[in-house]
Amino acid sequence: MTGQPGDLRTLEVLTNRAEILRRLCDGPAYKRDLVDEMEHSRSTIDRAVDDLEAANLVERRDDGIVATVAGRLALERLRSFRGELDDVVAAEAVLDPLSFDAPIETDAVAGGETILATEPAPYRPLERFHGTLADARRYRALLPALDDPRHVRLLYEHVVTGGRPAELVVAPELLQALREEFPRRTAAMAESDGFDVHVGDVPPFALALVDRGDADPATTVAILVFNESGAVHGVLLNETPAAVRWAEDRYAAVRADSDERTDALFPDADGGTRSLDADGGSALAAIGDGLSVALEREGFVRLDVPYFREEPVADPTTAWRAGLTLPEVHTGYAVERTLTGNEAAAADGRGMTAALSEKLAEGQDCVVVGPPGSGKSTVCKRVACEWYDADEGPVLYREGGRGRPFDSVEDLVVTVDAADGHTLVVVEDAVRPETDAVFDAIDRLADRDDVSFLLDAREHEWQDPPGDPRDVSNIDVVTMPPLHEADGERLVERFQRTVGRSVDVPVDRLLAEVRDEGTSADGGGPNEVLLLLHRLATYVDPLADGRTSLEDAVAAVHDEFEGAALDVCVLANVLNAAGVGVERGLLYAAADADEYDLVDDALDRLEGRVLFPRDDGTYRTVHETWSVTFLAHLVDAEGEAAATDRFGRCVSALLSLADDPARRDRIAAHLDGRWSPAALDDDPGRWADETTEAVYALGRERPKLAPLYGDGERDSVALPDACSASVAAQVPRWIGRAFLEGDFYDRAERAFERLPREGTDLAVERLLGLARVAAERGEYDDAVTHAEAVLSRIGDDDRPAVRARAQMARGRARFGLGDTDAAWDRWLAALEIAEAAGDRRRTADLLNNLGVTATILSGPERAGEYYERSLEIKRDLGDRQGAANSLGNLGLVARRAGDYEAAREYCERSLEIKRDLGDRQGQATSLNNLGISAYLQGEYGRAREYLERALGINEELGHRRGVANSRNHLGIVARRQADYDPAREFFERSLAVRRELGNRWGEANALNNLGLVAADRGEYETAREYHERSLEIRRDLGDREGVAMGLRNLGVLAWKRGEFEAAREYYERSLDAAEEAGAADQVAMVQYRLGEVLGELGKFDRAGDYLERAFEHVTDGGDVLDVERIRLARGRLALARGTVDPARERAAAAHETLAEIGADHWEARGRRLLGRIAAEAGSSADAREHWRSALETFEAVGAPQDALATLRHLVETCREAGKEAAAGESCRRAEELLESAPDPVADEHRDWVEECLADLD
Repeated sequence: MTGQPGDLRTLEVLTNRAEILRRLCDGPAYKRDLVDEMEHSRSTIDRAVDDLEAANLVERRDDGIVATVAGRLALERLRSFRGELDDVVAAEAVLDPLSFDAPIETDAVAGGETILATEPAPYRPLERFHGTLADARRYRALLPALDDPRHVRLLYEHVVTGGRPAELVVAPELLQALREEFPRRTAAMAESDGFDVHVGDVPPFALALVDRGDADPATTVAILVFNESGAVHGVLLNETPAAVRWAEDRYAAVRADSDERTDALFPDADGGTRSLDADGGSALAAIGDGLSVALEREGFVRLDVPYFREEPVADPTTAWRAGLTLPEVHTGYAVERTLTGNEAAAADGRGMTAALSEKLAEGQDCVVVGPPGSGKSTVCKRVACEWYDADEGPVLYREGGRGRPFDSVEDLVVTVDAADGHTLVVVEDAVRPETDAVFDAIDRLADRDDVSFLLDAREHEWQDPPGDPRDVSNIDVVTMPPLHEADGERLVERFQRTVGRSVDVPVDRLLAEVRDEGTSADGGGPNEVLLLLHRLATYVDPLADGRTSLEDAVAAVHDEFEGAALDVCVLANVLNAAGVGVERGLLYAAADADEYDLVDDALDRLEGRVLFPRDDGTYRTVHETWSVTFLAHLVDAEGEAAATDRFGRCVSALLSLADDPARRDRIAAHLDGRWSPAALDDDPGRWADETTEAVYALGRERPKLAPLYGDGERDSVALPDACSASVAAQVPRWIGRAFLEGDFYDRAERAFERLPREGTDLAVERLLGLARVAAERGEYDDAVTHAEAVLSRIGDDDRPAVRARAQMARGRARFGLGDTDAAWDRWLAALEIAEAAGDRRRTADLLNNLGVTATILSGPERAGEYYERSLEIKRDLGDRQGAANSLGNLGLVARRAGDYEAAREYCERSLEIKRDLGDRQGQATSLNNLGISAYLQGEYGRAREYLERALGINEELGHRRGVANSRNHLGIVARRQADYDPAREFFERSLAVRRELGNRWGEANALNNLGLVAADRGEYETAREYHERSLEIRRDLGDREGVAMGLRNLGVLAWKRGEFEAAREYYERSLDAAEEAGAADQVAMVQYRLGEVLGELGKFDRAGDYLERAFEHVTDGGDVLDVERIRLARGRLALARGTVDPARERAAAAHETLAEIGADHWEARGRRLLGRIAAEAGSSADAREHWRSALETFEAVGAPQDALATLRHLVETCREAGKEAAAGESCRRAEELLESAPDPVADEHRDWVEECLADLD
């Protein structure tokens, strides 16, 4: 042996020849064997064996070369060294913040696990460390600082609740922090046996020894390393005997030099902290006490260690599809949301959870509002979990749809009174009837600054509560922000980390797919968050064929089931969508006893996709929006009649359980006692009432589902005998409202007619419902009659809400009749009532209505004042939907004032809010308004884009009234671009829908527009028929402004026929009607037409006066096309008066603008006028050029009247210039046009064309 085993040469040989030495430790071998086995050359084997033999690590024997004992031991030591070296290198990232002389030895690191606090899971080190503490039998620690408030909470549960020992050695500063920040818990621990605190010179890292188990004890060593800011940088966990010995020695050394200071944590003498009760137990133990039986039955839980330990945590895909529970949020499945707008500025860069927690800690009650699936409840759960982890105080939580309806207000008040610390009470779906008693609790505890309430609600329900309205003025409204790209990235990263799989689609593309899918959802439908979670979950769903949209997933489930199994599926989705809660036993109502096996099979197939079983016999479910989408698909897939029959059969069978205890017993027996219908057995009547109300509320909230409830006269659902008479009496009112929201006016009327005519509050609801139906149809006289009957019925009764509603209905009807002054009076009266009653929501709505009338009576500036006041109230109330509507109205004011840029900005702000809210119908309205503003500016291409998007949304939603309106506006744009065939098609399709709806005002409007297109095409008789039918309806409706419009259009037809006196008579009658209606825009357009016809009659001064007044009005914010049409009329009048220069100036200016906006027909008319002016000025060549250009356009747009008039100019001018050939060519072209022209046009031009042809012969 040439040296010691540990010298450098031996170490070098050992390291370089370890592979061959390892083989020789397994048994002897000859060199030839090593060459074959090791795949090394003979020379390499020779050198390796010689080196190992020289170091006495191998030896030669008869049976070959074999390792020596020294060689075996050296190899084992090398393996150990390399393992420890790997552990040290791995731990370097965690230990990096420590100085080089930190008192950590290799034994502490070797064999350990290191966890670094890095994104996207910076909380993982603490999760692992806290997990060891939660299971500890004994706990000892050296603590220089506090890693997280949860550490104190877990320690409290360990010592006080669990009665297990713990000992801490802390830095002096930490002792003071524990006293100041956690006085209740630390005092309770100090009063407990087995807890001691020492103060000493602790190391710069935290060192904990966690002893676990009794029969098979084990100890975990945890080292927590902090960064410069004091946050946890990483954790090292080790259970090796060497690490435990090192930790025991280190802990004992520090503890020996420390001072015991447990007494410093005892309560102050002034009683600032509670002390022991008479029985020796800590008064603070109330924090861990259970809730009253009543509160538990009503769905409340208290957050504590036992709760989180006992409640299951589902796998990530199930959790994300079924909605996160508190334990799943606490586990880390949820991500922080980014605030926007003013709320983001106020939060100073913090996330939504932190901003809410700060408000609540200051004693401010809050509500989180947003559309379904936007993450409201997840945010509430995050706040609750962080409140609990930070030891802010007790947390009481009621999830939506859990337990019986909440009405144990007294129990909640007593529980809060008995609790120590700042209590947080969280209630989801707070404004629904089953939970709105929380507002009574808020009132009872209003004078307490140590209790805060956090609520959540759908935004539309917060503004229009399904239960009794409450005073919520002192509750701060926080709106769910849209899904930002950063939020989406965090969610995708969390998904990838949690499930251990990567998403092979870029986040921006995934979000784009989600947003595209969101555009097809119905109003109030799936939010982007829900859709993103659904898509992520399908990445790892073994039942999914691939990543699918929500609609695809719904269709796949529907197509898989039939018969009784499909009934089970329908019933499960009805219960879920209605928020009733899905109990396994209830689903057997869909089948007879001999079909229960089919139900078993159906449920097995639904589990893991739609239903996720709980231990108590209930189900977690997919989000309710999934179920709403399923029910809507049922209608589309099976047809309305079959879907209605199935829906009614399933719901009727469910409700009939209230009348049939024997049937309930049979179901329970089939389930071997795994279902106990406690609520049904205890009070069948109450269960029937609550379930009935929930099912019908679904129809009101989701009007697309309204057809499932019947035809208004006959209901699809049969109510059980157990249902109370008061609830049964409400059903027609509920379905009437649902049909109204869905634009099913005939059904709504039939439903409201079923309500009592005399004697009850429902008689008033009948009249108000019928008034609204009449108004939606445009039958405003009937609407007035119904509204006035309400006021007559209530007389002098003190019923301000009903009185205000009736006045609002009267005002709407009067406005529809064109009686703006009367509408103003009615709405002003309603405003006074609402303000006196403190009804701020109705006040804001009435201010909006007054803004509409003020636009007509006082001008846009006064209207803007009303809209601004309404907007202010809506914002104070947190009513973003109302604020969006007010912004849209301010856009109308700006448009009326001619400030189109401001109008666009207002409408875009309104559109943005409606997108955030998931309000698809509202988006369509905003897009329509943007389209109208664009075409008034003459930007027809952009107008068409907006309107087509609005039409697409309305068609997807099945919102027929919106479809009709969008088509009408698209027809207007097409007409202004002289695309007469598409315009006519749009108007005809709009007319068909409006007739289906019974909307007579809309029908009159569509007939009027069809008349305009016919007149543009020279089809004067057809146009007259349309206008007269429209006028007849307007007169029936008492629509004075509409009557003025109809008379004006009949005058235009007479003017186009050359019947100028008849035209003047129509115009004068139209002017009287427009002035009587206070319709300033109509007055201006009639003045324009009167100016035209008086010019033709040679009454130039009066004509000029009318045209100037009309021009002055329209240039103050009017339609750009109207401005230029009147400018052309002024040009024609100037030419008739012989003033060529003013005529040329006006015609040229109008022509330029008309060409810019793409109004081809009117641009050609401008050219024709320029041709006449050039001819008058003696420039016949220029005149002919203008006319030829105009002729091309007239022929292209299909305007034979204008084309023939232009050809006549060309024939006359060519003849005057001696250009007979050109004149003949124009004459023959006129002959061809006569053959296809409408009879009135052909009759008007036939004489001169035939005369011209005769001259040619």
